[in-house]
Amino acid sequence: MGKRTTIYDIANRLNISTTTVFRALNGKDRVSEETRKLVEDAAKEMGFKANKVAKSLARNTIRLGLIIANSIPEFHDEIIRGAKAAYEELADFNVTFDYFSTGPDQQGQRREILDRMDEMKDKGYEGILLLPCGDMRGMHEKIHELSACSIAVASVVSDILGSECIFSLRQDAMKSGKIAAELLWWFTANKNIAVFTGYKNIGVHPEVIEGFYEGCKIKPLNIIGIYENHDDPELAYYTTGKVLDKYPELEGIYVSTANSIAVCKKLKESGHAGRIKVVASDFFPELHKYMEEDVIHASVFQDPYNQGRLALKYLYWNIAEGRTFDRNILLKPQIILKSQMDSFMDRQN
Repeated sequence: MGKRTTIYDIANRLNISTTTVFRALNGKDRVSEETRKLVEDAAKEMGFKANKVAKSLARNTIRLGLIIANSIPEFHDEIIRGAKAAYEELADFNVTFDYFSTGPDQQGQRREILDRMDEMKDKGYEGILLLPCGDMRGMHEKIHELSACSIAVASVVSDILGSECIFSLRQDAMKSGKIAAELLWWFTANKNIAVFTGYKNIGVHPEVIEGFYEGCKIKPLNIIGIYENHDDPELAYYTTGKVLDKYPELEGIYVSTANSIAVCKKLKESGHAGRIKVVASDFFPELHKYMEEDVIHASVFQDPYNQGRLALKYLYWNIAEGRTFDRNILLKPQIILKSQMDSFMDRQN
């Protein structure tokens, strides 16, 4: 028996969204007659049988939630925006979506996240997408508790190693680290480099560092130190000053998280902007300014919008359709240079 045609197949064939296909096949508005006919003709030709939508309307509403530790709003708000976009695409499939974003106080983030996980369990959520904070205490036990209640938990941006998450969707951190090492090898003369990360041993951060070390085996760099900034802008600003004072021979900095603005600010104030080559991570308006001023020389884009968007859709597909996925779903990083940074800004707008 051949594979059954789905609305995803029709959408891919016509290069339109699944929401448009759904609306066209079910007499909904906001679809032109021309598009409706194209969809109906493709569905007939491909042997599509409309049953998913009927099933989604017949079953109970699926409740999905996003819980996010929001330390760097420029980055983490993009995760939320992507998840909201996914919900808009799924809105006709009998789904509801809520999100909770913690405050910036990292001391209280862990408690906020655990409390909200309990609240979503008590309210009958079927799926929770989780972006954890640096303090993982209690996370494994809570995820186990939710799993035992048949609540699917997945992580985005950073994995929770050893947990019962059904998948972790994030950047290919190893590749990001390798890319950064190669860029700094080209940018610097004597190869004296410092790495600023979030946490050395938690989540996605050790993967990035491992990738950077792997890159250094091919393009040798002198790593003077790896410094934890815990997604804290004030700590990043302070650390930058200490490293500049201690290592006047420093030529390059790799900021392996989105916490780069405070680093750039300190470089400008101390007169080192431009001389020290910076490879940052991600892209947002203030980073655009520093790249325009040649304070940042390249950035490795983690695509937080699509991380949030895809992770929520994968979670829905697992619950509604029983699809299973690899434990690790990795998105390819992209290099942003000054010459094409405006195209990335257009994407965010």
